[in-house]
Amino acid sequence: MTKTANQNWNSKLKDHTPIKNRSIKDKANIAVTLYTGGHSVQYISEHMQMSKSRIYEYIRPVKSMDGFIRDIAKRNGTTNY
Repeated sequence: MTKTANQNWNSKLKDHTPIKNRSIKDKANIAVTLYTGGHSVQYISEHMQMSKSRIYEYIRPVKSMDGFIRDIAKRNGTTNY
């Protein structure tokens, strides 16, 4: 399964699976909102009282897209990103 938003790692299946629990989806959305708002993973981890690895799991799709956009901006000579 391809990794997308609202998915996390299922160690039993060894694959990313959709998050089913509403409260976990809400936590993932909060983490993404804070991250896209410019907060560090350290800050989010402390604020939400969760491990940094869990926060990285929640923001992974956003983080990889952010890197992709930065790479394209660099290739196009855009410096304002």
